[in-house]
Amino acid sequence: EPFEKATYKNSMRVKVKFADQTLLIPIQPSEQEKTISWLTLQARQRYFNMFLLLPSLTLSTQDGTVLCQSDIINTVLLDSDVLTANVSAWERPRLEERYEQACRLSLNEPNKNVSSALQQSENIGHLPLTDFGLGLSALQPVFQALEGQKTLTELRLNGNRLGDSGIVSLMKVLVTLPVLKVLMLDGNNISADGINGISFVLKSETCLQSLTTLSLSHNCLDDIASEPLTSVIEKLPELKSLNLSSCGFSVKVFTTSFCDALRGCQLEYLNIAENQIKDEGIKHLLKVLHPDTLISLNISHTRTASETDIGPALEQFVTAGCCLQELCVAGCYLSTDDINCINR
Repeated sequence: EPFEKATYKNSMRVKVKFADQTLLIPIQPSEQEKTISWLTLQARQRYFNMFLLLPSLTLSTQDGTVLCQSDIINTVLLDSDVLTANVSAWERPRLEERYEQACRLSLNEPNKNVSSALQQSENIGHLPLTDFGLGLSALQPVFQALEGQKTLTELRLNGNRLGDSGIVSLMKVLVTLPVLKVLMLDGNNISADGINGISFVLKSETCLQSLTTLSLSHNCLDDIASEPLTSVIEKLPELKSLNLSSCGFSVKVFTTSFCDALRGCQLEYLNIAENQIKDEGIKHLLKVLHPDTLISLNISHTRTASETDIGPALEQFVTAGCCLQELCVAGCYLSTDDINCINR
């Protein structure tokens, strides 16, 4: 006990101020005869340990005096001195290193499959984390590692357990990914609240301006998601592919504003299968989609056997100037007349 008190009493504590953070660095008596170069490395490593970036820096006193790297600490510094970190460059360690350190910070065990995917994505710009079954606590270190990854073009998170609570963390990283083109969030336990969270960020932040593909299938969005989903679609100027299959929609999702949003974007691929939108919903859809740009349309399992013929509406859509190459109508109970109309 006396030894511990003496050690604490003789220790130095120095603060190093970065632009956005201040670090406290303890210097034990045995370390006080080390050089300023050692202290600089300590500040660099501590910043990485906490914020996942490695700064190249020199240290100076508050009056602007730059400390020489070869000076001995206890000859130029006193306890409680405040130093300024003059950062000349920021180094981003490789993604898997950032991920593993983020796991240490959050007391999570790194997932080997995630580490491997991150390592590969560094070179190809695609991050497939499909069907990993990761919850928010396991995804959080991934998001921290990805912040500012300006070369990432595809983020595939389908088949995980992000949930509505994870949308805030996801959007925090998405605003730092300027060239992201593909975002897959299928089967992530997202509801209308989650879509509302995405919409809220898109209204206040300029992000996802390069996104061409958005997939939200197999989430329990329901018709209540129509308004926030409308807002999301309106804020994605490059959107070409939209997957909304099996989201619990009925014809009620087709509000005037939702239809206007669909009409306002030049979709090439739309999947709205496995939603009971029925004939009325299909007709709403065909009125707002652009036959001269739409390449693929999937309306499988969207109507019941008791409904009237839908063929005439489909025939009208696929005629003048239509460039549709793929029409999926499985489980739509098409009559012979419907099929004849489409084949004309």
